[in-house]
Amino acid sequence: MRARMETYLAPVVAGLLALVTLIGLIGPAISSPAPHDIPIGIVNANPQMVTALSGSGAFDVTSYDSENAARAAIDSRDIDGALVIGPSGPKLIVAGAAGDGVTGVITGVFTQMFIGLSTRLSIVVLFAIVSAPVAMGIATWIAGDYGSGIWMAIAFLALGSAAIGTVVAGAAALLGRPGIALSALIVVLLDLVCSGGPIGSQLLPDAYRWLAPGMPAGQLYSAVRGTLYFDNAGITVPFGVLSLWLLGGLILMVGGQLVARRSVAAAPSVSGEPAVHGADR
Repeated sequence: MRARMETYLAPVVAGLLALVTLIGLIGPAISSPAPHDIPIGIVNANPQMVTALSGSGAFDVTSYDSENAARAAIDSRDIDGALVIGPSGPKLIVAGAAGDGVTGVITGVFTQMFIGLSTRLSIVVLFAIVSAPVAMGIATWIAGDYGSGIWMAIAFLALGSAAIGTVVAGAAALLGRPGIALSALIVVLLDLVCSGGPIGSQLLPDAYRWLAPGMPAGQLYSAVRGTLYFDNAGITVPFGVLSLWLLGGLILMVGGQLVARRSVAAAPSVSGEPAVHGADR
């Protein structure tokens, strides 16, 4: 019996000890990851910006006289990315082969610095204005004339697109890439499941039926159906729910902008949008 215990128990104990040791070493390292001394280049930046970025501890900043010099530094692996400030606005150059973590930090920081709330909001509004008539136009082409209710349906589609767009943009501004993933999980996957699709939410299990009234997809479907077939009956609740989603998205966007401003408070703002170029090396 003792021999059997030593044969079987010893490897198990040794494996558990190795696992605990490994977790103990890895856990503190990945519990709160933060960038440290990532090498980047700056072209035509003022001293205040260089000082602010260097003082953050996240970047090791080198100034260059020209874009060509910065590109040469990227090619020689002296830096992982460069911000070039020119007359047409800032341009960000990153070495994609440096790794997703490094390039993600560089892109995220400078995108937050130069792409403001008004730009994000303009993109969301433009998408809503374009997507709504296109969607209803395709539906009309497939199913036939919907009558005068089509204009109210287009308005609801624009509202729904703007509501979802602001939530995704706000989550991205506030949390970065994890925010995009989280918002996609909620307002795309979970939302579509709770809507029940063509069968409706009434036939779904209790948990999904409980969530459905507060989710945008089902309410949008109900609003479009009311405008097209029931002379605008039953559209008050969908309008309220979609408006609340829009308001929540706007709050997230403003919150993300405030967080971004605090993180780069020492750096002066520069007008224009960065053009991001990935060097796949």
